[in-house]
Amino acid sequence: MVTILVQERADEEKDPHKKKIFLTLAKEEKSHCVLLENISNFVSQPDNWLENSEW
Repeated sequence: MVTILVQERADEEKDPHKKKIFLTLAKEEKSHCVLLENISNFVSQPDNWLENSEW
């Protein structure tokens, strides 16, 4: 998974500026994964998704 690879690269990085960039990328990729999971769940089970909404 991309998030794990980017996180590992951040852990290895010595330059604080570069480390911050990698951590930001990892956080962004994690958000993308959550978004794609939600889309996948909605497409595969739209009725359940709407029934279980928290809004």
